[in-house]
Amino acid sequence: KSIIQTKNNTVDAEKAGRKEHRQEAADTVNVGKNIYGMTLFIFAFLEKAKEKLQKQNRLSRSMASLAPESLTNISFKPPPAEFTVISCGPSVIQSLHKDLVQVLQKQIIERKVGVASFLRLNDMEEAAVLAKVKSLGISLELTQRQNAAAGNATKEEDMYVLRGLNKDVLSVLELINQAVQNALSEDLQAKEEATLALTVQWSIKDNDGSWHELSLRDNYSLEEAQLDGQPFVDVLNVAGIKFRVDVGAKTATDVSGQNYEVKRVESETALELPVQWEPMQDQVFKKVELQRSSVEYQNVASGFLKTAKYKIQKIERIQNLYLWHAFSICRQRILSKNGVANLGEYHLYHGTSAESCHCIERDRFDRSHAGKFGTLFGKGVYFAVAADYSARQFSPPDSSGYKRLYVARVLTGYYTKGNSTMSAAPARGPDPADCFDSLVDNVQTPTMYVIFHDDQAYPEYQITFV
Repeated sequence: KSIIQTKNNTVDAEKAGRKEHRQEAADTVNVGKNIYGMTLFIFAFLEKAKEKLQKQNRLSRSMASLAPESLTNISFKPPPAEFTVISCGPSVIQSLHKDLVQVLQKQIIERKVGVASFLRLNDMEEAAVLAKVKSLGISLELTQRQNAAAGNATKEEDMYVLRGLNKDVLSVLELINQAVQNALSEDLQAKEEATLALTVQWSIKDNDGSWHELSLRDNYSLEEAQLDGQPFVDVLNVAGIKFRVDVGAKTATDVSGQNYEVKRVESETALELPVQWEPMQDQVFKKVELQRSSVEYQNVASGFLKTAKYKIQKIERIQNLYLWHAFSICRQRILSKNGVANLGEYHLYHGTSAESCHCIERDRFDRSHAGKFGTLFGKGVYFAVAADYSARQFSPPDSSGYKRLYVARVLTGYYTKGNSTMSAAPARGPDPADCFDSLVDNVQTPTMYVIFHDDQAYPEYQITFV
């Protein structure tokens, strides 16, 4: 936006009277020359204006601090560029204003980025994006999707709108896209490591003769090295001590030169499916409506109606082979880390909209929704102990008035109290790899849990109600 301020020169009335006739004659003779000169002036002025706009949009405005903030809560608008024009009349001002607007329209672009992409950024990446947005003078605003209660059945994901000079906006997009790509690669790598651990496990024998499984990352690295013919791999044991493993000889050497035995165990254990599932018949996804007279229906309904006073329209069982496989791997990891006593496997409730069901049932609980209803205890996926809490606050009705929530099987493991700044569970002690598994609102009597790994929860049943 440009603010064009007109400053009129005040001419002394007495002098104006004495020179009136002479000035009129000069204006008549030079009118053609003035029009040509003004055209050149406007062209030169526009070029200077373009240059000034570019510089203006690169200035940091009142950047007292660049501390990381949650990008889900920010809205930034740069101050307008102001131009003072001294001219001979309003028509020139209007013409100049029109030309300046055209200059802006040619150079300024608008791009949208989904909230899900922003939420994949870590704290350092958030700070870098925010700093670049402010320093380049880019407008960043959140556009919220419409409420489902209004009857709109085609809701879209909430989006951030970036608006500014073409190359500035594109440079911010490049920064965001690179961070998202890195996050996706890390997620894929973690799932590949966990999947491999189901069938192959490398272990190292300590001085006491006890075998200790290596981490998922080291386990994956050793298996890759064996397949690729790589002779040596550096790994860490459970105590954080570095070893160099001779892959072919199945031995490990520490920094002091002492040797240890290494073994590779391969398992062909089949994935165990829940006994109540119907046969999949070569399908990977199936949704089964429960009979009201069945014990399974009564158990799920009883848990829901214990706190939620609604009328159940139907209960459906979610059978997704991929999600169950991933959940089983995660369960095995937490079980081996925490033991049975601290596995923390519970049925919890997660309210959602009709439009989000497809994503949850076929892919994952979406962390991009973190922030829609607050991130008081962390930027993860929230699950409630009481069904009524999810039903009342986080289950918007569709155009027909029906609400939906999931009864999810959640692995809470070790937990601690969360806060709004946490984008991951913190470490339990000095070892940064030994982290809490979830966050809660109250450690003594939790009423909600927050998780940060997609595979830590499985959407077992969907309840549709009014």
